[in-house]
Amino acid sequence: MTPASRGGEDDWIPGQKNDHGVYCPTEVLRMERDKKGWCGVARVEIDLCESSDGWRGSRGFQFFSGDHWGSCSPMTDDGPLHPTREAAIKEQVERLHRDFANLDDPAMQKEAREMLEWADGLVPVQMDMFA
Repeated sequence: MTPASRGGEDDWIPGQKNDHGVYCPTEVLRMERDKKGWCGVARVEIDLCESSDGWRGSRGFQFFSGDHWGSCSPMTDDGPLHPTREAAIKEQVERLHRDFANLDDPAMQKEAREMLEWADGLVPVQMDMFA
């Protein structure tokens, strides 16, 4: 999905900050809700921004069971800067694992497993050099 297709300010340029210091993503990774006719929010979304000084990321998620908990955050200079796209993705996936670590509702735990399985698939497996 391109950032422009999400709506918003016409002059918000991918890789640049807007007047409020929020970066426009250059790439958006989404796990859509698998429900016929659904046009709402994604289950999980990882926004990435490549700029001249490195990569930034942010993540959002939405549960459709239990208390329907959801969270998202903007990309600003307050977040960590990464040397590579892969490092930015890995940091967001690790944050999702921490976010979901203490869920106690069985239906939400099931959803979390599905979301984490998708997210974990975004992180390249590190090959063992000594295998």
